[in-house]
Amino acid sequence: MAPSDDAGDYMAMTFEVEPERPRTEPMSIRGRLDQGLATPIPASNRGHQLLLRMGYTPGQGLGKTGSGVQEPIAIDTSPGSRSGLGLKRHAAQVAEIRLRLAHRMKQAQDDAFRGAMSHQYAVRRVEGKLATAQRVCRQLDEEAGLFVNFMWLADQRPSSADAFYDPERDAFGYESVQHEPIALRRRVIPPAERLTEVEDKLDEILSYLRVVYSYCLYCGYKYRDNDDLLAHCPGLFEEDH
Repeated sequence: MAPSDDAGDYMAMTFEVEPERPRTEPMSIRGRLDQGLATPIPASNRGHQLLLRMGYTPGQGLGKTGSGVQEPIAIDTSPGSRSGLGLKRHAAQVAEIRLRLAHRMKQAQDDAFRGAMSHQYAVRRVEGKLATAQRVCRQLDEEAGLFVNFMWLADQRPSSADAFYDPERDAFGYESVQHEPIALRRRVIPPAERLTEVEDKLDEILSYLRVVYSYCLYCGYKYRDNDDLLAHCPGLFEEDH
């Protein structure tokens, strides 16, 4: 064959062009797993054949009456699901318990706050009575010629001793050396403890007024003597009046 004929045959040849296949995105491991779990077991599977021999009929529910489940129990492969059977319900119970504990803790905090406010109110109320009793005691003491009594000096601020103490002199009357004041950290007294302290001071000064001056703060009256006080005063405390 002449070279020109070979060239013509080559140019006349046709080639089959394969159609372009659509590109598919690679499936993830979880996608392949979900796809495999969603695919029914084929009839050629040995396990499926064994179930058929045991009396299983495809599409029929389990049990003697056929009222049981028809589909296998689905396997949850979502994140956080691989935690064992019953663990989700356990986690829900734990969350509910924590919620109840948080509610109880808040309720206890609210009760403690209300208790603290109640104690603070009681402290202010008793402190008012104590201040009144101290004024009366001071007046009666000064009328009797007593100008220093720690019962009505004790709660004055800064210190009751400042009323008769010269900071520029020491205990022997000599000039004292002045130093820079030292900042002291004062202890914060809880309201309940402060209430007990103030009530004790009030009871003490009330007893002093009754014994020394036959005076009752709640009666607002100075009796002739102790016998007259015992005969006409209902008692030491405000609740008695």
